[in-house]
Amino acid sequence: MDNQNGTTDLLEEFAASIEQLAHTIEGIARLEEEKAETASLGYHDRMDGILKREQVYILKLRGLEQKRLRLAEAMGWKGLTFRQILSQSTSEQAGRLSPLFTRLDSQIKHLREVKDTAERMIQVRLREFNMILSSTTGGGCDENGVPVKGPSSFFHDRYV
Repeated sequence: MDNQNGTTDLLEEFAASIEQLAHTIEGIARLEEEKAETASLGYHDRMDGILKREQVYILKLRGLEQKRLRLAEAMGWKGLTFRQILSQSTSEQAGRLSPLFTRLDSQIKHLREVKDTAERMIQVRLREFNMILSSTTGGGCDENGVPVKGPSSFFHDRYV
């Protein structure tokens, strides 16, 4: 195999790794959307299953990122950003990679948005839980829904 074929093979493998990263991030974003919906509807019993599926995606993401880094190094792109890679690539390489980088960037932005939404919904539910717990134990909550420790009760402080 000559150097040109080796570079082409590495480029295709690198491109495939970027496609796989985008696909995996898209899957994580779907789970984040599911998490937000689950929290907003109060289906807390479903959250554990979602988190387990998310862990699988995150492990896959780590493996793909390691592969991408290894391939980037083999192509002479170690430590470069996607923009730097495009500026140092041949026009053929840049033509192949540019749409993939754009899609990956778009998927990452979407993931950030849905993750923020899911976190907000979960925080709302946690505040609601804290308020319910505080009202049943006789304590109160501050403006953020965090339980405020009230005066100690002799009954609750006794060893049985």
